Amino acid sequence: MAHRTALENKGRTIAVMAGGLDRVYPKEHTGLFRQVQEHGAVVSELALGVRPEARSFPRRNRLTSGLSIGSVVVEAAEGSGARHTVYHALEQDREVFCVPGSIFSPASNFTNRMIKVGAKLVMGIADILEELNLAVVAERGKISSFINHI
Repeated sequence: MAHRTALENKGRTIAVMAGGLDRVYPKEHTGLFRQVQEHGAVVSELALGVRPEARSFPRRNRLTSGLSIGSVVVEAAEGSGARHTVYHALEQDREVFCVPGSIFSPASNFTNRMIKVGAKLVMGIADILEELNLAVVAERGKISSFINHI
């Protein structure tokens, strides 16, 4: 969703692959992969021909968080792969944003626990922009972001 949204809004995006650059996974994302190649970047730390495996995704998440200002987790159970991204982000001194969920939903256990121990609670895009000190200006239907302070 993030890649598509960035591309639809003429933004930039970086896809970090869990396999070699010649291994689109899942195959259904081949069209999106090509769009990202044309209007962004596709990167991998793995050699051509290397297939994505379960153990590759946590390593890929380390790169994803390292390339980012912060990570947003909308919903994650305790065993979710998103926890790897969060832990890497914390190790890399990146921001971690979590959307709260029902205390009765196992799918929200991880995000709620992260908020409890210090992740930034997110209720909408404004919360993220405010925390990162970004101002958003709408100009002729196009949204442009400007960094006020780094």
